[in-house]
Amino acid sequence: MPAVQLCAHFTDTELTLRTQARVSARPTLPDPVAIARALALAICEVEAGLRSASGAHRSAVLLSPGLEGLSGKVGGAYGGSVGSLA
Repeated sequence: MPAVQLCAHFTDTELTLRTQARVSARPTLPDPVAIARALALAICEVEAGLRSASGAHRSAVLLSPGLEGLSGKVGGAYGGSVGSLA
């Protein structure tokens, strides 16, 4: 069965509103480079056995509270999700 391609169509008004929302939200968001670095380090520490998965999960949520919703979607190397080990 061929894959169905999804395509979004936005009006000029919708694009302008999205751009304005993004610009106004940006100063309140954490630095994405710092978050990515901290998450990568936490994952390496868990894989090396230096940190528990629940400890890494708590650190990630403290760094970026928006990540809390992802806890059930992030899988670990040993099955299950990191969030389920908390």
